[in-house]
Amino acid sequence: MPPPARRPDPQTDYEDPVDRLYRRRAPRKREKAEKSDAPEKVPSSTAAVSFYFGLVGLIPCVGAVFAPLAVILGFIGLAQTSQPNVSGKGKAKSGVYFGFIGIVISYVIPAIFYVFVLLRGRYF
Repeated sequence: MPPPARRPDPQTDYEDPVDRLYRRRAPRKREKAEKSDAPEKVPSSTAAVSFYFGLVGLIPCVGAVFAPLAVILGFIGLAQTSQPNVSGKGKAKSGVYFGFIGIVISYVIPAIFYVFVLLRGRYF
């Protein structure tokens, strides 16, 4: 027959949660990563420039210049990142998205404003 289960004594078996938070743990030993023969990935500068031009292109007046450049450079960056040793696909995609949003802000919204507000009395 197994021995009866021991009930925890609240005065002696209590562990302070604050002590548990600040208790130091032994650092884990990291194994050295094996060096592979694959070349390291190089970031695409075209993708990075596209991303930054896309961010600047969100500013309404400045976006007329930078947003189309962001789209063009973003597609060039996407073509570059299809190579196995080039990284930056996310920045290139973000540059394209921000570029298209900047084009809408810089060209489409003012055109709609012009048609529906400024030409209201002339043609409608």
